Amino acid sequence: MKRMGTAKLANSSITKKSVSRKFGGSMCSACSRDVLREKARTA
Repeated sequence: MKRMGTAKLANSSITKKSVSRKFGGSMCSACSRDVLREKARTA
């Protein structure tokens, strides 16, 4: 996600406000990687 001012942030789309990986930035990349590995092991 790029740094931008509040006016630009309010007018930009949701895809530009969050990261494109799974879980959309609610977890850090290392945590989401661990969750995906755990799901792959149990599946």
